[in-house]
Amino acid sequence: MKGLLNAAVAAMLSISAGMVSADTVKVGLIADYTGAFATWGNQFQQAVEAYQAVNGKTVK
Repeated sequence: MKGLLNAAVAAMLSISAGMVSADTVKVGLIADYTGAFATWGNQFQQAVEAYQAVNGKTVK
């Protein structure tokens, strides 16, 4: 059990170390554009575009 815990901690540290050194962070949106929830997908996209129009596409 202790070995499994150590392996999990080591994996988490190696993953987080890679994330810290990133210069660019990209954020995506997963939404349905077809089917029963197609209306929500379009609304999500329009909301993101409206936010970017007001606040810009970059964050510093």
